[in-house]
Amino acid sequence: MTPAIYLKPMWGNKMNAFSKLSLSAVVLSSAMLTACSDSDGGSDTPDTPDTETACADVGIKTGETLDGKEVCGLSGVITADATLTTDFIYQLKGIVSVGEGNNKLESDNDVLDVKDNGVTLTVEPGVHFRSEKGAALNITRGSKIMAEGTADAPIIMSSYDDGFDGTGEWGGLVVQGFAQNNKCNAADPCNLFGEGGVNYFGGDDNTDNSGSIKYLIITEGGFEVSPDNEINGLTLMSVGTGTTIENVQINSNQDDGIEFFGGAVNVKNLVLTGNNDDSIDWDEGFIGGLQYVLVTHPTGAGNGIEADNAGDSNDDLPMSNPRLANVTWVSDPAASQVWRFKKGTIGGIMNSAVVNADTCVLIEDTETMNQGTVNGFSGNVCDAATAAVENATGNGVNAATFDFNEVNVDVNAAYALTSNASVASGKPTEQNNTSFFEATNYVGAVEPGTAAADAWWAGWTLDGTL
Repeated sequence: MTPAIYLKPMWGNKMNAFSKLSLSAVVLSSAMLTACSDSDGGSDTPDTPDTETACADVGIKTGETLDGKEVCGLSGVITADATLTTDFIYQLKGIVSVGEGNNKLESDNDVLDVKDNGVTLTVEPGVHFRSEKGAALNITRGSKIMAEGTADAPIIMSSYDDGFDGTGEWGGLVVQGFAQNNKCNAADPCNLFGEGGVNYFGGDDNTDNSGSIKYLIITEGGFEVSPDNEINGLTLMSVGTGTTIENVQINSNQDDGIEFFGGAVNVKNLVLTGNNDDSIDWDEGFIGGLQYVLVTHPTGAGNGIEADNAGDSNDDLPMSNPRLANVTWVSDPAASQVWRFKKGTIGGIMNSAVVNADTCVLIEDTETMNQGTVNGFSGNVCDAATAAVENATGNGVNAATFDFNEVNVDVNAAYALTSNASVASGKPTEQNNTSFFEATNYVGAVEPGTAAADAWWAGWTLDGTL
């Protein structure tokens, strides 16, 4: 394995005093950024820094101090295992790639070589990344991120300036894996080019492991790479079930909160607040699961869910067919629809609630209706001004067909439902041969009767976002 690659610092402007970390808040942490880059997924090979300027084994000190800590600049490609501690504040400079799995793989031997030489980036609890436009963190296929924060010390990824009230001020976090994608030819190594300039991803192993992400906050991201091409807060490209993702908040992203491009990864305890396009987006054969998801959808945003099979194809295999359970959407009544299913996607939603919507579900085309999407819905409640379910012509569809209860829905300060709702028994059927879902006896992301201080999201999410 070659040694870690470093870049010389290309920045010289003095930075403002660091004030984003609250000494009293659990929001003391740090995070990871993902943005735009050149098509090669990294920068030209740089010189290795001398001992006096090196930091965290993979960075270069910028000469700045924020909140009593030196700033460690990260850039280029990290090609050896590394650990980021709370000794520094970390600033991503351009796209930072972990491993070299985003290069084009021409043969099975190339795939094996990338897996054998995978890199692990470990991020300790309480680390804070603060970055500017053009910055991103990309975990390439074959490598791993071990970003395991805690409720008392989450990891935070944000923009460089003070406060957490921006949007589109840096990129986001991209994780790429070797799981399946319906745009790949199974006979050849999969090489799909990822949006945002992060290069190649994909494979044929739905159990692929890209690491572990726990108690992570991603905020203020979604830098626009080009017109109508922003970065998602968290982008998961062909990520497999061996990856753990739980207790994650994605806040105020200019584009989608979280998007799945194929893969089979499962996500639990997800908070999506104030994201400006779709809160959840899936494409290209995603078959994972999500449980305990809380969404607050702002005025003028896109859809709560935008669901596709594969771009313009209704029939590519494997078909998008994820399962969601115990989700609560608190929507802007002006939003046209909360769940938007199209382009032949399948999928199912169970024991979930939509609060304050115009229309809860739009089945956009006949092909999607014919795929049997309707069979995956059970035990859901809808508080809609116009209709629970509409088809592409805007005509209402019998809500009972989708096992929707059309009722007034309210939530308490914990975002738990305050009114009774009919519960579907059991749990969703996994599409990815895992035992991910837990059976519950309630509808929504939070168990009714829970106080705000006792909710699973309390104490580690950003103050004022819920």
